[in-house]
Amino acid sequence: MKKNIVLLIALISVLSMFTGCKSGNTPSTPVNITKPADTNQPTDTTTEPADKTIPENTTNSTDTAHVTTDDQKVTYNGKVVTSEVKGVCLQMTTACENSSDTFDYNYAENLGDGRGITFGVIGFTTGTYDGNQLIKYYTQLNPNNSLAKYIPALDKIDASKHDSEDKSDDITGLENFISEVQACSDPLFKQAQLFELDIHYWNPAVKIADSIGAKNNLTLAFIYDMCVNHGTDGSQDYVDSIKEYLGGTPASGVNENEFLSALMDYRYDELAEEDPEGKDRVNAFRKLLEAGNFDLKAPFEFTVYGDTYKIDGNIN
Repeated sequence: MKKNIVLLIALISVLSMFTGCKSGNTPSTPVNITKPADTNQPTDTTTEPADKTIPENTTNSTDTAHVTTDDQKVTYNGKVVTSEVKGVCLQMTTACENSSDTFDYNYAENLGDGRGITFGVIGFTTGTYDGNQLIKYYTQLNPNNSLAKYIPALDKIDASKHDSEDKSDDITGLENFISEVQACSDPLFKQAQLFELDIHYWNPAVKIADSIGAKNNLTLAFIYDMCVNHGTDGSQDYVDSIKEYLGGTPASGVNENEFLSALMDYRYDELAEEDPEGKDRVNAFRKLLEAGNFDLKAPFEFTVYGDTYKIDGNIN
């Protein structure tokens, strides 16, 4: 009898196990599912990547305006800007910035404008963050470069500022910086400048122009010149002010030339207070608007600060 009871208990236990499986009971210990990294997050090309690998198609440092890496492509008017249009836009601003129709990678000067030392193809400065970022990127490309030793001084200058809009005229620790920039013949220094130009100024300008529905290359060129002269945020503020003033943008039906003319007027008035001499660069663009060269068909003459340049898109 006792043996039968033991057998019965064993049979009940076995039946209970099968019943539990069929009822859909889940294990008491939770299963840890690791969420895969999201590889589809949008990339903001105006922000510098942490690891800036040298793009293959920028190894030729003489190919200036024609450099557009895969992670830097931005669209304007529904398409990627052609190298010809980009070359023209960059050449016009180079004339305004460096009084030259070709890139001067070794330009360096203390202009006394409160931004420290201005240097390079687009007027990077030691007092407004972008100069330091350029030297740091250059040092990634060539750790043994002659300018890397200035990074601690540049870091100290940046640390003294309160926000991204602040600037400094402090050049402590940069006593030989100008002469060393002028003497630097490293092709990687040129490559670094082109990369940073796109990241900080060109790509943001194209995005702003595209966001307002601009179709004319002259509008893009003027916005790019504002980004270089006033910073991306300053340029966006100017555009937003005109959008509010006119009640819209070309994308919403405002005549593009009317929008651009109002933008020129606004910038002219601002420069009249902040940088009176700088008003002439607005006049230079306005002459093209008045002449009807909205698409910037090259070659054409571009007069700024009393000098006339032949703009053909070739800034090499």
